[in-house]
Amino acid sequence: FGAERLLHRLAYRVFADHLTDMLQLEVPIDIPAEEPALPGADAVLIPCPEARANTTILKDALRPLFEGDPTYRLPTSVRLGSLKGGQVDVKISLNRMTLRQLMDSWFSAAIQEFNLRLASALTRLARGSDPHEGLRVFLGGRMSMHLGLQDMLTKSLPANVRIHKFREPDRTNLSTATVKTA
Repeated sequence: FGAERLLHRLAYRVFADHLTDMLQLEVPIDIPAEEPALPGADAVLIPCPEARANTTILKDALRPLFEGDPTYRLPTSVRLGSLKGGQVDVKISLNRMTLRQLMDSWFSAAIQEFNLRLASALTRLARGSDPHEGLRVFLGGRMSMHLGLQDMLTKSLPANVRIHKFREPDRTNLSTATVKTA
């Protein structure tokens, strides 16, 4: 579970929604580990430089949506590499609400997994009457900056759990320890 992995899955889902065009134009893509291969798409689901480049291009086109930018205008076409050589313009139709619901379902699944493992760990520690007392959860990485994920996690934990959120360094917090400086 991480931002780049989820972006890869999102890009793959967009690719799958436009599979007929991708097959016709011979546009390849990398398959994320968590996603099944698309039936009948073996010709374009191959590891190659074009597939890696197309994955990156689609991820970059979806990144602002993933980061929750409400002002981002969804692209109506992207320029992708073809196995025929060169680049092709591919028209895409994106539904902001559908993509948001998909991301929220992934966040929800990740939070459920986290809570299961947290409960297991707290059980093994055999803490007192309130196992969550004094518990601190540290969120790291850019994924933890997603407001939807933060909100879902906060609602899933008892109020006495302290959640520490990653903050991108800026002028007001230059001394903040981050992965970049740690």
